[in-house]
Amino acid sequence: MRDVKEYTILNLGASDAAASGVTIECRDFRHLVLSIAATAFTGTVKIQGSIQNTAPTFSSAQSATNMWDYVQGVDLNTGLAIDGDTGISVSGAGSDFRLLEVNTNGLEYITVTATAKTAGAILVKGKIFDNQ
Repeated sequence: MRDVKEYTILNLGASDAAASGVTIECRDFRHLVLSIAATAFTGTVKIQGSIQNTAPTFSSAQSATNMWDYVQGVDLNTGLAIDGDTGISVSGAGSDFRLLEVNTNGLEYITVTATAKTAGAILVKGKIFDNQ
């Protein structure tokens, strides 16, 4: 049986400001599947990763001592790559739901951040696993 861990990474209500989610230690796993549920959400969702031995502060700027970068995700509906720097932009009064796969090979830590949030709620959950 494969080892699967589920996390609530980011859970922002309508009155919450844009923020970084929970930092997940992913060094012992190869894959991450994210579910992104947006309700009347306007903003951008980006995935961040790091190879540092200690967790970076994802909500702070990148630097030589706080090394992280935005990472690519693949939309499981279309198979299209979503550039890490671009992220997923959502805008509208309705709801949107996406499933993304993130290759975590070699990464130590990962999180999800909502940027430019002006309305609505966003819930991001993740399942991280290996091929066992």
